[in-house]
This record gives sequence, C-alpha cells and structure tokens, in this order.
Amino acid sequence: MQRTSNYQLPTWEKSDRIMMEDFNDMTQKIEAAIDGAKSDAAAAQSTADSALSKQHCVAGHYKGTGQLQTIEVGFRPSAVLIQRRENGNNVPTGDATYLFLDTLNYTPIYFVDNGFCLRPQRSGDETYPIINISPYPFSYVAFR
Repeated sequence: MQRTSNYQLPTWEKSDRIMMEDFNDMTQKIEAAIDGAKSDAAAAQSTADSALSKQHCVAGHYKGTGQLQTIEVGFRPSAVLIQRRENGNNVPTGDATYLFLDTLNYTPIYFVDNGFCLRPQRSGDETYPIINISPYPFSYVAFR
C-alpha cells in the first residue's frame, strides 16, 4: 500500500489488502486536519477583526438603487465623504463630492451603529445632494 506524501493517507492498489485500521487511521488524520484548519481560520479572523477595529477609515463603492439602502462599514462613522462621478452616464448635475457629519441632520443620509443609510431618491427628484439614484456608481470614505 502506498501513502500520500503530505498526510500519509493510504492509497490502495488492486493487490493490497484493505484493512479497517487503515480506514480508521485515515479518517482520524482527516478530522485532525480539518480541526487544525478551523483553528487557523478562527485565529486569522480574530487578527483581521483586531486590525479592522484599529482602522481610522474605510473606503468603498456602492451603486445607487433609488431605494433605502444601508452601507455597512463595521462602525458608526463620525463623517462620510461621498463622491459621484458622471463617467458619461448623464448623472444629474455631473461630478460632485459631499461631506456628511454625524452631528448634523441630513435629508438623504443618516448614521447607524454599523455604517450609514441612504434614503430613497429617484431620477428627477429635486432632493440634493444626489447620492442614491439608480443605477449610478458612488464612492465613499467613512471616518471613525
């Protein structure tokens, strides 16, 4: 009987005698490897969560839907910078950048514990600033 090079799992040939002990040994090795991988993944997630909690800002993109949508950033921002780019898509009013502060009350945006929410906006709506009209792309930076 041959064995694999990395985990020494059995690989049988036609002439080999198949033994229950070989199967049991193999399943124990597989289970131990899976448990080790789960432990490594949990440690990596903990490291990533710790690094995220130390970030001062998070940048990202979203697509306007015209409907209420929540942008999750992992914390309640103190400020959000939103940029709209025209890119030839006939976005009303062209390129623009807006700064929203959590201490002020804004019509199109409000802040929540894990990010910020964009209120519904429709094409032709005169509610400015325009930050959630479908199907236009927007970029943001959320500050802790």
